[in-house]
Amino acid sequence: MGLYPNESVIIDNSIAYFGDDISFVITPLDNVDLDYSEVAWLKLNEIRLLSSILLSIDDGMLLLHPHPHLHYIKINNGVSPSDILDHLRSHLFQAIAVPDSYREIQGHRLLEQNPYNFNSSVGLPLAGEQRYRHRDSCINLDVLLKLHTQIDITDKLLMRALATLLRSSLLMCYSHLLEEAINSTFISLDASFSMVQRRLRELGNPSPSSKDASEFISNAFNIEGPEKYFQCYYESRIMAFHPSSRFGEFAHSPVVADDCYDLFDSLISVYRYLVCNDIRDKALR
Repeated sequence: MGLYPNESVIIDNSIAYFGDDISFVITPLDNVDLDYSEVAWLKLNEIRLLSSILLSIDDGMLLLHPHPHLHYIKINNGVSPSDILDHLRSHLFQAIAVPDSYREIQGHRLLEQNPYNFNSSVGLPLAGEQRYRHRDSCINLDVLLKLHTQIDITDKLLMRALATLLRSSLLMCYSHLLEEAINSTFISLDASFSMVQRRLRELGNPSPSSKDASEFISNAFNIEGPEKYFQCYYESRIMAFHPSSRFGEFAHSPVVADDCYDLFDSLISVYRYLVCNDIRDKALR
């Protein structure tokens, strides 16, 4: 069910609780008008919180596995975070344990599962079970605070960039969905290129090229980069998205697993720099 920090996060008005037997996040309601989408899978403030955690890792990665179900709750300002967490832990275990129910419609008996069973192909944790893997002391708290402060949920390009990276993290939990994981990572790569172009336009370049974007990132990280922006992934992206291209036709996507893991890790560094100007110690791959 993923790979998580072993430490919970309380930042501003958001909480990410990572326990041995259950994990959940609490964020404010989004206060912006959303574009219409029937496939949106996380609220903007959830993307903000989870991305801040994902990008604050100095080395390696996390595999975050959000469940597609949420509760709307009201929290009084005077309630302490510990009381909130105790209450929600109890509430969630009770909700998960609700047995399936049935109803009859025109003589047909239909199964009505509770939303946790209905929305998940993964067995959910029961009270007392240890279903999560954790990393010890992996969060850079100073960077986490900067990221959470600087991520603007009204920035549609940034939110798409982070959402696709988070989706890659989810998909990498399943080896048979690695092709979908790399596709989502490639979309996030395109979003990062657009973000770098936007930064270059703000710096006075009216029409930044792929070469300009590559030089910008190379200079920021003090490395010798490729001629064009993440050029080593160009052919893989073409072959992944186009079943028939000038590179040929393939029964399966001809990408390698490292295209996902290495690019994912590099994008953590790129976004961390673009969002809060922090240079991750780990060099780009």
